[in-house]
Amino acid sequence: MMKRAIILLLTFFTITFASSAFAAEKISKNPDYSLYKKYSPYLVRVETECELTSLGMMIMNGGYVLVPAETVDGTSDIRIKLSSGGRFNAKLVGIDRYNNLALLRIPAFYGKKISYLDLKPVETPKKGQKLRLFSEKMNNNTKNIVNIIETDEKVTIDKEEYYFNMLKTDGDVKYENTGAPAFNEKGELIGMTVYFGEKNKDYADIAYIVPVNTMIKSANELKLYGRKRKPFSGITKITQLTKKFMIEKLHLPNDTCYVIERIKNNSPANNAGLRKGIGLSKQGYSFGLQGDIIVSIDGRTFDNEKELFYYIKSKFVGDIISIKLIRNGMPEMITIPVKLGVKYE
Repeated sequence: MMKRAIILLLTFFTITFASSAFAAEKISKNPDYSLYKKYSPYLVRVETECELTSLGMMIMNGGYVLVPAETVDGTSDIRIKLSSGGRFNAKLVGIDRYNNLALLRIPAFYGKKISYLDLKPVETPKKGQKLRLFSEKMNNNTKNIVNIIETDEKVTIDKEEYYFNMLKTDGDVKYENTGAPAFNEKGELIGMTVYFGEKNKDYADIAYIVPVNTMIKSANELKLYGRKRKPFSGITKITQLTKKFMIEKLHLPNDTCYVIERIKNNSPANNAGLRKGIGLSKQGYSFGLQGDIIVSIDGRTFDNEKELFYYIKSKFVGDIISIKLIRNGMPEMITIPVKLGVKYE
């Protein structure tokens, strides 16, 4: 009897062990779990005096952490919780408000070599492509798959702030999960989730992603200069043309074009050959058809003057923008590349 009991007990443990091993093997082969295991050591939890929390990514040696700007903007007490459980105070290095990113540094890690996530440029995902959004539930087989709706989305906040070049998905995001990485189907890091929902809600209906190429440029700017330098084109004043003028004089179907009124001498735009207009009335319709009218920048049209300048400010010093324009009222449009300089204040 005792022998039979021992055999049954051994059989039970053998089956249990085999089942556990099979389950563990199944989990280890799950792409979500693999990404969780790979990236979770580099992720941190950001806590502030305003009781806001988000995720962040350890991206440079010495304790540099990239986080969404809205989490730390306007706060002085910032703490970082590591995946290992340790908590440290963090200092704000700088904020890039035009791309909704901020760089922090943990003083306790100054001069120390630590593990960090090396951000690498990747090709922008295409519309309709599937992405995986990181969350702390990825380790228990919870799916976090979304689809890209737009790859160059503009987000407008109260018609006062504009964010460009965002990846728009059909998923939602909780505030506490912003700052998390997003991956393409190859498992490559393609960006960071950010929050554009109402401040009184704990989640946003749409998950937007800052592309990793923007993250790299922003982090380098903030580390080197403590702020995002303002890119400078040299175009300092524009006037939106009236719909009547656009249709009757230039035979264009919209009124989202802008005559250049002022260009600084020896500026990037001036050196590239752009010309200011002459003979424009305050109403924007008695233009003398001499000079340049901006039709689009990088293929994008703008609803108002502020949006156009905001777009340029969202770029980085050294970036090249393509300005499509009408010159001297001629029907053929021309495109002129302008390499952005730096604006000294």
